[in-house]
Amino acid sequence: MSVFERELWGTDEIGEFTGRKKSAVSLLVNRPDFPGHCVGSLRCRRWFKDSIIEYLRAQERLNSSKSHAVSDQRRSFRVSAKS
Repeated sequence: MSVFERELWGTDEIGEFTGRKKSAVSLLVNRPDFPGHCVGSLRCRRWFKDSIIEYLRAQERLNSSKSHAVSDQRRSFRVSAKS
């Protein structure tokens, strides 16, 4: 598949896919670790759909592993009562 055949998403499509409002999408796409846009100026940026989905899945895995680590720590945490 050539670069010209890949689907492009703007902030509206990202918002529809993630269920986020425009302001939340703006915060997301301006994160330093978010994939770089492939075309457009600041107001009309477009990203490759597959790179957006890959990024969101990686974030989901990262968040999932962090929540498991926290829950594991909570399970092993014991409070000892002093007499």
